Amino acid sequence: MKVIEHGPGAWHLFVQGQALFLEVHCKRGAFAHSVLLRLDADETRAYGMEGRAFLDKLAGAVQVADAGDGGTYRARDVAALYSGRIAEAMEEWQADRTGDGPGKPTS
Repeated sequence: MKVIEHGPGAWHLFVQGQALFLEVHCKRGAFAHSVLLRLDADETRAYGMEGRAFLDKLAGAVQVADAGDGGTYRARDVAALYSGRIAEAMEEWQADRTGDGPGKPTS
């Protein structure tokens, strides 16, 4: 699994094989959490056509729904199945962004 795009403070898009996963950052009062969705065929197609604009729109819909009853998005949350892979991908992505990733010279 690998991070391929992100909306600062709002979402991260991951790829694993042909599957795309959108992690949306949600907040209820002082409580923050994430919802991880595996994009379905229609969502994947919409992302291919609209790019980041689609991801921003989908993340916004997830955040609005999460502030209410969660609706279908919470039912689609697959974070429990992929939490280890997501954590590893985020660590690698952060290391690459800060220059602490593989290949960094050691002193």
